[in-house]
Amino acid sequence: MKLYLAKITPLLDPAFFEALLSFVPKERQDAIKKIRCTEDQARSLAAGLLLEYGLRECGYTLLEKEHGKQKVSLVYGENGKPELSADNGIFFNLTHSGDYAAAAFDTMPLGVDIEKVREQKQHENSKKLAARFFCKREQEFLEKVEKQKGVAASEVAFIKLWTRKESYVKAKGTGIKLPFDSFCVLEPQTEDHTLFFHTVTPENESYQLSVCSGREEMPKITTLDLTDIGKTIIIKTCEGGEIHV
Repeated sequence: MKLYLAKITPLLDPAFFEALLSFVPKERQDAIKKIRCTEDQARSLAAGLLLEYGLRECGYTLLEKEHGKQKVSLVYGENGKPELSADNGIFFNLTHSGDYAAAAFDTMPLGVDIEKVREQKQHENSKKLAARFFCKREQEFLEKVEKQKGVAASEVAFIKLWTRKESYVKAKGTGIKLPFDSFCVLEPQTEDHTLFFHTVTPENESYQLSVCSGREEMPKITTLDLTDIGKTIIIKTCEGGEIHV
């Protein structure tokens, strides 16, 4: 498994954003242009760039006329999960939240989700969400954490469980059709022992990132700088050589 993580900050520069927009497929470009929020546009573009980067590491590309790379396109499953058109045994998943975007790749289905930990003033809303979407065991766990460690720790635990649930339905490809309270994510593996959860904290517990896949070992995270990636794109374009995203 390969897991890439990047901050979206460089893409908040309008000129840099425009310079990199053409290095994702037109379908994503069009979707990005429809987004009103500048930060959300940057998050979507960052995820698209990480997707292209990861695919090129595997010898593929979503873009036209890239020498040395096999052209593939995206198709969508029954529940809207994007997949590669070519039957090449490569699976991927994307996520973004706050200052980060992430992309995961493997030879088996997987799901990844990153979320920013909510502020303590949103705790009552978190409790309402937990009551609606979490199973009884998970709700009891959060109550215990709050009682023993306080509201801040409870918010971290809430987001950890939420990202695990998101990563699970993304790995299964069910989307929101699978009720969140129909399965429990407290253990490091699913109840049928077929999938495993790995959760990391990229930034002092301000974020929680979870991966769900059939691999028991913890994936290694590669942190990428979009500024460096962008400079490489622009330089290679000006030289007329191969573009490395």
